[in-house]
Amino acid sequence: MNGQTYTENLADISGTGYSGGTSCTNKPGFLQFSGMIETSQLLFEAYLFHHENDIDFGNPNSSAARLMGINNFSPFSGNSCSSNFDFVIDYNDKLLSNQACFVESTGKTHTIESIKLLGTTSTEKVYAITGSFSCTIRNSNNVAIPLTGKYRTTVRTLR
Repeated sequence: MNGQTYTENLADISGTGYSGGTSCTNKPGFLQFSGMIETSQLLFEAYLFHHENDIDFGNPNSSAARLMGINNFSPFSGNSCSSNFDFVIDYNDKLLSNQACFVESTGKTHTIESIKLLGTTSTEKVYAITGSFSCTIRNSNNVAIPLTGKYRTTVRTLR
């Protein structure tokens, strides 16, 4: 970000996020917090929306793995419904008085590279999801900021 490379290794943060969301198919969803990088210049947060119940969890295809800015994500904006495996980012340019940045609507990609079952209990299944993303962020001064990254997050689904 801003010509810099950042790496953040987080402990198992699965289960941290926002429950009670609803997907485009009216199935219960969970907005999984998947990481944060903060410096004196920027704040970046990433989230992965997934179906909460294992029977609905499924496997993504390329059209299902969308990328969007948090300001366009339905639980916060009311503009559209959420899809299984939406990747949601929040980016703030802390050097500006209006810190909010927006994800440009074109040229963005989100690819889920793998989903691995890590374990099963009587009440849940635990998966590791690995993915990558690329987009352009535009700050309040209309400056374009290219953003690329990779992630690995752990999610829990209800059985």
